[in-house]
Amino acid sequence: MLKPSPGIIIQARIGSKRFPGKMIKKLCGKTVIEHIVERLKKCKKIDKIILAVPNNKDNISLIKIAKKLKISFFAGSHNNLVNRYYEAAKFYKINPIVRFPGDNIIPEPKEIDKILSHHLKQSIRTFSSNITPFLNSGYPDGIGAEVFDFKLLKELNDKNLSKKKREHVHLNFINYKKGKPANAKFNKISTIKCPKKYSRPEYTFDINYESQYLIFKKMYLELYRKKKFFNILDSIKWMDKNYKKNNIKKHEFIK
Repeated sequence: MLKPSPGIIIQARIGSKRFPGKMIKKLCGKTVIEHIVERLKKCKKIDKIILAVPNNKDNISLIKIAKKLKISFFAGSHNNLVNRYYEAAKFYKINPIVRFPGDNIIPEPKEIDKILSHHLKQSIRTFSSNITPFLNSGYPDGIGAEVFDFKLLKELNDKNLSKKKREHVHLNFINYKKGKPANAKFNKISTIKCPKKYSRPEYTFDINYESQYLIFKKMYLELYRKKKFFNILDSIKWMDKNYKKNNIKKHEFIK
């Protein structure tokens, strides 16, 4: 059996409908995607980081950033995300695949390493995740990742999926709201428990909207200037403090 060669695939694009250009918005002088990659590089169990973008001129700026950061990149289908992941994983020969959305602003390397280690003990038909709270895991949304094997992704790509289902990878494996596999005959699901000290399942660490970006901009101004790599506990403490202090609207960073 070949030794696993885990790789993170970051899905990103410039053309977001809800918040266009969010990947290249600045936080303390660096783009959002630069900060994400900077943090992901601290994962100890990952062999390769790949930025997977749609194959059109709008995303050339993201490819330039990938080159600048000396990480791999792949330009694939715009709407067929299943195929983009499959072709990127196949080209770079990674297995298992660690999926990380490019709008999750504060990935926690230790938690990504943890879910990967957990996954490597599971069957090849398992979809492992600590990216969002389900099955009472207690995780904040957005600090972890999803992990699945190349064989499972290939089978998914070979399926006669609808156009809508090909627009997402994870939704073919899991129904997070119900805490169940999307198709129990196709795969299993698994997670791990979040440490109590930063278990905040109500918190969301992503930037789907400009209002969220402005909140994290404030966070970075305070935390990043003090410590280039602030951890999830630092982030949680900041949110606990500022949510109560400034009465930030609930929908902006709390589910």
